[in-house]
Amino acid sequence: MKLKQGMASWCLLHSTILLYCMQHVLCVPEPNIPTDLAVSSQTTTSLTVTWQAATHGEFDHYKIQIDSQDAVQIEKDSNREHTFVALSPGTSHNIRLWVEAGDESSDSVQLDNINTGKSL
Repeated sequence: MKLKQGMASWCLLHSTILLYCMQHVLCVPEPNIPTDLAVSSQTTTSLTVTWQAATHGEFDHYKIQIDSQDAVQIEKDSNREHTFVALSPGTSHNIRLWVEAGDESSDSVQLDNINTGKSL
């Protein structure tokens, strides 16, 4: 089967576009999980956590969540720290942190059973 001149050019153009899209969409590495999530300070009613940046892959922002509350968005160029306030004294909490790129999310890193101090 022989393609007409115009059809051959059209096929070449579209195959080049497809190859470009595959290289730039499929080969972009996923962002990795932020690391070293840790409590840096705590009081009877607050917990401050810090973490190390995701080191490769493109992402838009961090998301952090305590227990089942709504997640908080944190810009990726921030100081990688967040304080949860208005917590009840002597209570246990679970904290999750992940990154988002568009509508994709990385796996999360988690701290479990972190306690606020007790009131005296």
